[in-house]
Amino acid sequence: MSSSPAPAAVLAEPPLRSLAAFRHFWLTRVCTTIAYQMIGVAVGWRVYELTGSALALGLIGLAQFLPALLLVLPAGQIADRHDRRQVAARAQRVSALAAALL
Repeated sequence: MSSSPAPAAVLAEPPLRSLAAFRHFWLTRVCTTIAYQMIGVAVGWRVYELTGSALALGLIGLAQFLPALLLVLPAGQIADRHDRRQVAARAQRVSALAAALL
């Protein structure tokens, strides 16, 4: 008889690790999404408070959408050519810096 672990125990370990990684990723995404929503509401509220114009509020929405539209293809190229974890980490840092400056 060998002293190796049972096959079920060997198979059960990797999914638990990936589940923990998924929970970490999910929590990060939820917190980031909530933060972006809070910033969007705060900026819109402040612009409407200062101008009273629905057009200015719409232009804020357009200004938030256009960079994503224009950068989607270059971002895909960068993600394909470089380590995606590093690209995502740098993008999060830049986003956090922009939010802090705002």
